[in-house]
Amino acid sequence: QYFDRINNELKYLVGAEWSQGAASSLRYFSSDETFRDQNAQVFGNLDWSPLTDLSFNLGGSFEYNTYGGELFSPRLAMNYKLDPHSVVRLSAGQAYRHPSMLESYANESLIFEGKVLDTGLRSLAQVSPERVRHVDLAYLMQIPEWKLDFDVRVFLEKYDRFIDDETCYFTGIGASLQPCPFPPPGNFPAVGDSVDYLLNQGGVSTRGLEGRFDWRQDWGRIVGSVTLVNIFDVENFTDRDAIKSAPEAAGHLMLIKYLPERWRFSLGYYYQGSMMWLNDGDQLKPRNLFNAKLSRAFGDPGADNEFAITALSLSGDYPEFNETKLRQESLLFATLRLGF
Repeated sequence: QYFDRINNELKYLVGAEWSQGAASSLRYFSSDETFRDQNAQVFGNLDWSPLTDLSFNLGGSFEYNTYGGELFSPRLAMNYKLDPHSVVRLSAGQAYRHPSMLESYANESLIFEGKVLDTGLRSLAQVSPERVRHVDLAYLMQIPEWKLDFDVRVFLEKYDRFIDDETCYFTGIGASLQPCPFPPPGNFPAVGDSVDYLLNQGGVSTRGLEGRFDWRQDWGRIVGSVTLVNIFDVENFTDRDAIKSAPEAAGHLMLIKYLPERWRFSLGYYYQGSMMWLNDGDQLKPRNLFNAKLSRAFGDPGADNEFAITALSLSGDYPEFNETKLRQESLLFATLRLGF
């Protein structure tokens, strides 16, 4: 990327990025073929400050993806400085998520002696990229004498073309209720077995409020956040639980204590309100989680070297997706990070 200033009012940034991935899997693609994913992107950003306290930011990216095609994502923001330590920001934009390799070519099969015994996830046709459009208004404030940063924002977001999977049946009673829109593979002996196929669902619209604070002191740091979300509209979504698929409230509070000899202790509290998992998941109750981490930095200050011991879910195991079948277990593990 390249950055430059045209004059005192205008500055810009331009850049480009390219990446490629490759994968092969007899199980997930039912083929020995190697599938490739290329992504190319050019992006730019123009910052204009006509007044000392007012600035406009116009940016966008144009990208090409093997599975998503050509897409343009624009963004626009306005920042107004109320005083040296507070800013109001209004922004809007549009972004995409390309289908993954699996979402584009899935043809999962269990094969034995040349016969298909069972099928899993299948991609019938190329799914379209997911899209999100957003508008948000934010207020950012600093109180230097307290060493406190604070910001709050209200937002409106609309998600379209959500990539999901549907269950259908080839034969049996299920076929009369949810028949597959495609024939079963050859030599398929199973009766009444189901298959999950990928498709684009409709969209959901959300609105909410988000707040965050960061209080820094010589002895340590306290960071917290709270998010309130409301899904107020659902369009062309076959899963009736979509309207309840986001927790109405979530937040966290983290205490970081600096210790001698570059040791540091962190204790985090996390809250998530009740929500309904999509695709036949359960309604999960509100939960409270506690995580802890003890770490020590070493080497040069800029090397980012660290040894750490982390404990996840001190409050015990908790359910995910299904109240009785799937649970996240408490974990205790050590990590070593070396920077070069």
